[in-house]
Amino acid sequence: MQDINVVVTKNFDENIDYLEKFHPIVFQNIVALESAIKNGHYKEKYELVYENENFDVLEISTGTYLYNKQIQKYCTLASQSINQNVDNNVFQTFHKRTISDEDLKTIEAKEPFMDHLGGFAPIINHIQNKTKDLKEKATFGKFIFFGLGLALHIARIDENIHASSYLLIEDDLELFRLSLFTTNYKDLGEKAQLQFSIFEDTQQFEISATKFLNKNYEENYYIKYFHMLNHTEEKLKQFHQLIAKQPHLTFFYHTMLKHYTRPLNYLLAKYNFLNSDIKLNNKHLRDKPFLLLAAGPSLEKNQEWLKENHTKFVIVAVAATLPFLEKENISPDIIIQLDGHLNSILHFQKLNSLEFIQNSIYFFSDKVPENIIKMLPKENLFLFENGTNYKKNSLKPTAFCVGSVALELLVLFEVKYIYLLGLDLALDQESGSTHSSSHVRTSTIDLTKSTQESDTLEYHTSLVEVEGNYTKTLLTTYHFNESIQMINTILKKSKKEQQQIINLSDGAMFYGTIPKKTRDINISKNINKKDLAKNLHKETKKHISTGVSSYELKALKEKIENAQEITNKTEILNPTSILSTKDYLQELKIFSLFIANEEKIQKYELHRIIDTYLRYILPYIFHYLNDELKTQEYRAIGILLSEHLNEIISFYIDAVKKD
Repeated sequence: MQDINVVVTKNFDENIDYLEKFHPIVFQNIVALESAIKNGHYKEKYELVYENENFDVLEISTGTYLYNKQIQKYCTLASQSINQNVDNNVFQTFHKRTISDEDLKTIEAKEPFMDHLGGFAPIINHIQNKTKDLKEKATFGKFIFFGLGLALHIARIDENIHASSYLLIEDDLELFRLSLFTTNYKDLGEKAQLQFSIFEDTQQFEISATKFLNKNYEENYYIKYFHMLNHTEEKLKQFHQLIAKQPHLTFFYHTMLKHYTRPLNYLLAKYNFLNSDIKLNNKHLRDKPFLLLAAGPSLEKNQEWLKENHTKFVIVAVAATLPFLEKENISPDIIIQLDGHLNSILHFQKLNSLEFIQNSIYFFSDKVPENIIKMLPKENLFLFENGTNYKKNSLKPTAFCVGSVALELLVLFEVKYIYLLGLDLALDQESGSTHSSSHVRTSTIDLTKSTQESDTLEYHTSLVEVEGNYTKTLLTTYHFNESIQMINTILKKSKKEQQQIINLSDGAMFYGTIPKKTRDINISKNINKKDLAKNLHKETKKHISTGVSSYELKALKEKIENAQEITNKTEILNPTSILSTKDYLQELKIFSLFIANEEKIQKYELHRIIDTYLRYILPYIFHYLNDELKTQEYRAIGILLSEHLNEIISFYIDAVKKD
């Protein structure tokens, strides 16, 4: 019988070498802990014990054992709890929907790219028709361990699952160090890809978990997990949230395709595009207070204050506030619009007259629909790029909701005094309203949902607590929380020390802002709005570009060449030239990696569009074809996939050539 001291020493040494080579951050944390223990800076909480041929962990302060001296029984029960059942301990990372033959006919009758299901329905319908009488039998390419302990149960579970990727999570660094003596991670790492999340805070875990989701994303259909009872559920909940907010599930490829080709029309028509060097801090503007108005619930709550004080500010309004402002006879100086959806015209159609905004200037995203653009005077309209790379040195804010992009613009313009009202990004804590009543998409959410446990997270309606501007915490949605995090990132990165941002909203707290009530604001001097309009327009006109330069024309030609390269790649996916399901899936992986190339994703809009499409549909395809590797099914699926990929590419090429 092998000496246990030899075994644990060998495990530890091999693990340390493995971590140093493949997981250096984890290795550095272990080295730091070892040094702290050795130098007396850290007192160990646990002791590794070995009795009756079994390991356990003794908590020194309490004298309790982690496994109650029954680690083998624990490992057996853990292993038995994991099977191919998809009803428990499983993350579903896709939209579960049924596409009947009738549904398919309805979807296919629509104009191309009017419905995101147009690119998915034929494949999903085919899969459902082939499997409707069969009991679902899942294979799990990915597996997560929430809590490791001594990790002896991992090898036993791996015998059942044989996953190709594991995410290993342990919040207690000292406990993980003990597992290096008992479990050989190097051996597991030779059979599967390992992603460690050891002793990570919320932000660090989000990076690790997102990396796990993104790598081999085609295996994401179902992700099985095991949760140790003594390990907190916070990381489990956070992972669930990350799944719910995956970009390809919240912003569909067909929308990207239309939004990314629409700016080409504006380039051709020689609209004004803002340059990245624009600032609104010259001698006429630098000391003026800018009041950003968004359509959160606190806008209407402060309408009397706003009516009395709006002439003292440069009013910057998101388009959704226009019906409310017209009613109160408050003309905005700057209007900001981001939304590229056709129904966003409702904000303008609800106005009694466009004369209300005739003296305003408009900072609009280049994806705003033409039915809005053509309503407004061209000389007052200034576009910024949002997700595209068509103009050289153009202004490209990174935020993805109109409130956060409006604040980002004011920060980038180096406005010195910024006031926020209606930028709540939270629900009304009494009524559950998402926006002010004049917003075309306002809704009410049941605030009691926050206390309910649910296996399903809805991006726009499920609730989460965040830090409040005036209160310790308040409720918001995961959708709003994404914008809160985006704003905090923007302010940390771009806000200058001399810029002062005062938050008057009864909503979320933002990094580096000052919470104040409207009643505490004391500005006495009115602004001459006629002079202001002239100065704003004059300053903005100094920082614009129109038409297509020779450099930009060359870049457009490169985009066409790149699109043709993608077309050539899709021809390789022709299933008639591939001999087996295994080979076809391998070609799909190669193609998805080519599309997801980081440099090309940054440079080419078409790569981002197709990447979003593939991230949605490939998990369906891999889950289906991996089930017993169906002999000929890959041919039918491959034809449907290739047809739609070529439709996407053709649509994009035609749009670029038109310019």
